[in-house]
Amino acid sequence: MKKLLFLLGAVSSLMQVAAQDSPVRWSSEVNRLEADRYQVVFTAKIEHPWHLYDMGPYEGGPNATTFTFEPAEGLAPDGGVEMLSQPTRVYDEMFGMTIGYFEGTARFAQTLTLSGSGARLRGSVEYMVCNDQNCLPPTEWDFSVEIGTPP
Repeated sequence: MKKLLFLLGAVSSLMQVAAQDSPVRWSSEVNRLEADRYQVVFTAKIEHPWHLYDMGPYEGGPNATTFTFEPAEGLAPDGGVEMLSQPTRVYDEMFGMTIGYFEGTARFAQTLTLSGSGARLRGSVEYMVCNDQNCLPPTEWDFSVEIGTPP
């Protein structure tokens, strides 16, 4: 009976953690670099005491922050997503590897070349946050930003 009560309590706690709002608030801004080149900066504001994992990758470790972009006519990526913020790197005993994470704020950027007057960049960021006691399931944030002059 004690095992059953413990199991029910653990499941209830997990459901409460999974049901809470994400401790990360995302935003984006577009910067024009040249006539046809733009940089989209993604900013994650991370509530204390949570931390957001960097872009890894981590085979057998935590879920790294991953950006996915939908194909868009007139937009071509110029390289991959860059981490503008420097992650804290530590050896994690639980995962048995060195990992990187951000606290407070994390900034990422994608540079794009625009052919035409304007386009819409759509996609998502999948990320995972943890604190000293638990981790939340991976979460997605969908974004949509105008590049150049809207068509």
